[in-house]
Amino acid sequence: MTAIVFRTPGTLDMRAFTTMGMSAKPQSDRPIGVFGTGLKYAVAVLLRLGARFEVHTGGHRYWFEVAPVDFRGSEFQQVVMRRDAYVGGEGWRLGRRMKLPFTTQYGLNWQMWMAFRELYANTLDEGGDTREVSGDGAQTWVGAAEEQTFIVVEHDDFTQAFRDRAETFLELGDHQVLNRLPGLEVREGSTQRMFYQGLRALDLGRPAMHTYNVTVPQHLTEDRQLGREWQVRDLVANTVATCDDEDLIRRVVTAREGTWEHGMAPSAWTSPSEAFHRVMAARPRGVGGGWGGYYGGYDRRPEAARDTWVEAQRPWRVDGGDVVDAAGKALLSKPFTSHDGQWQTLAGRIVAMANAADEAGAREVAERREPPAPVMLDEDGDDVPF
Repeated sequence: MTAIVFRTPGTLDMRAFTTMGMSAKPQSDRPIGVFGTGLKYAVAVLLRLGARFEVHTGGHRYWFEVAPVDFRGSEFQQVVMRRDAYVGGEGWRLGRRMKLPFTTQYGLNWQMWMAFRELYANTLDEGGDTREVSGDGAQTWVGAAEEQTFIVVEHDDFTQAFRDRAETFLELGDHQVLNRLPGLEVREGSTQRMFYQGLRALDLGRPAMHTYNVTVPQHLTEDRQLGREWQVRDLVANTVATCDDEDLIRRVVTAREGTWEHGMAPSAWTSPSEAFHRVMAARPRGVGGGWGGYYGGYDRRPEAARDTWVEAQRPWRVDGGDVVDAAGKALLSKPFTSHDGQWQTLAGRIVAMANAADEAGAREVAERREPPAPVMLDEDGDDVPF
């Protein structure tokens, strides 16, 4: 059986397993774990999922198991901790058992990788290291030094979580930073994970074009997750709309269908950056409807001169999202809020009418579109300038 062994310097105060809300990490000025509940959650989850879990510290072995307990007619598995002492020449002498104040229902929504995340994060906070050890190697390594603490976990899924740890701890993966924005890091690599302060904190369900790491404080759920995906989508969309990275803006606003970014839109009260204006003024192809609708409220592009259509060379044609004249000059572009089908119908009609009309007819049409100049009449009924 393969075991994952966590080693940290010093002796572990076992109140970390028996008392809620106690968390002190003197070896780290920026600890990952701060709630004082992670070890309790990890024990409950691991025992519920059938893992072997033990702690070696201060010359003792702490063995964790469960005992059935009845509560109002329902049976629960209460976590029990047993402290064994090592006696030279005799081996381990079984010690007394202590019932802990939680059952395996504690952390009911947690998965195996979450338990691994807690133990691995604690080890990092304490300046320790982690190994995968096979066979009797775990016991050999555990007994190799004093004044240290060893946590040993045996379970195939837990071992796999260790091997896949780069999917849980951002800094262990190959995701180079593309841009550090207020409250958000944008990194290379497509992933279905959202990270918070470098830890996996949300499964997106669809691959994102980038790897995002939220750095602004957020409220987390009981299982240390960013529970409201729409808030994260708003955060990403608003940050992109207000940033100065034109390449990032262009990639996100034209995100293809099937990606996590497709269909997102900033909040209406978020004012776009100058970089965002420049990108949208260039009319990139494939802009999502949400982005188009948002930009409609901030569009600063000047209207085309009215004589542009009159002077345009015939024949006209539809070129993707534009109506162009014979010289390839764009005369009209697809509105951001129009669907492709609507645009094709409208553009086709405009082109047909323009090509069917001669230049004089087109000028007449254009003149009819100009509103008549306001006039005043004098006493004789003659026009006078208004």
